[in-house]
This record gives sequence, C-alpha cells and structure tokens, in this order.
Amino acid sequence: GGINRARRVVYEAISAFRHQHNHLPREEPLSWEIPGLNADEQQNQNSRFQWGNTTTFKSEE
Repeated sequence: GGINRARRVVYEAISAFRHQHNHLPREEPLSWEIPGLNADEQQNQNSRFQWGNTTTFKSEE
C-alpha cells in the first residue's frame, strides 16, 4: 500500500511536469475509446481489454 501511494505522488508530479512542458491541459479521459481508431479497430481494442486477449487474428476471407 505504501509503495502505491508513493507511486501515485510521483506519477502525478511527472504528469503535471509533462503537461506543463508540452503546454497542454491535464484532462482525465471521458471514455475508453482511443482517438484515431475506426469503429472496427475500436471494437477489437474493446474486446481485447475486456477479455484480456492481447493477440489479434485476422480471418482469411
């Protein structure tokens, strides 16, 4: 527990520095969608996260 609390402080400090350096506001994500993916790619991402599968297979048509 103590290590995780320390990590959180460090991650927040690094995030604040990085956003300040890049001149970007710190914003929390509003959804799990990944910008730039089309609908099919997004569906594949969602199912991989949901089921823990990190390997994708393309079906032969």
